[in-house]
Amino acid sequence: MKNTDNLTVTDKLKDAIFARVKQFNYVSFAELRDFEGFAGDSMMTAGENVILWENMSKEAIDAVTSLVAEEKISMIPPSSILIYALDGLTLKLPLATFDAKGKPKQYKKPRWLPMLLVLPGSKNEVVKL
Repeated sequence: MKNTDNLTVTDKLKDAIFARVKQFNYVSFAELRDFEGFAGDSMMTAGENVILWENMSKEAIDAVTSLVAEEKISMIPPSSILIYALDGLTLKLPLATFDAKGKPKQYKKPRWLPMLLVLPGSKNEVVKL
């Protein structure tokens, strides 16, 4: 069993996020909002004006980015925006889309690119930060 007393907020979030993804796969950012240390005043982005999620702590962004870089999790677009609605929270922004190469398009005004956190190799895996 891991001693969590000396872990940083980022490490605790990494552990909690990874455990959630391992347990359920296809996890939305809305599902993580109540994790201790997740909420904050920063936005996770995929380029200028392409917002993955808002109201995150820097530690939460670091935790997700680190898990993706370590290839413990990946991100995919949801099959339906209703997944976020069912999880109880959506962003009030127009939706962003992908270009022909599978990369998020860039915009002059903020747009939301909803993503799900999944185990690597899950169906529709397309985005690596």
